[in-house]
Amino acid sequence: MMELVIDYFYKAVEQGNEWAQYHLGVMYLDGTGNEHNAYKGAEYIRKATSNKNEALSNKAKKIWKERKLEQFI
Repeated sequence: MMELVIDYFYKAVEQGNEWAQYHLGVMYLDGTGNEHNAYKGAEYIRKATSNKNEALSNKAKKIWKERKLEQFI
């Protein structure tokens, strides 16, 4: 089941879905449904911080700061 979720997020990211970037980033950071990879997680979260959706951008910036993701870029 989790593989389907991850596939959905990858497809959504390819289509420019900002929420999918955010959620895929968190999944990589937490190792949920895929391998733990802070570098990939940080990259997806970084992309999510710079979009036009203010609520999402703020949420992504918060996780960026809390988890000190700058060290992975």
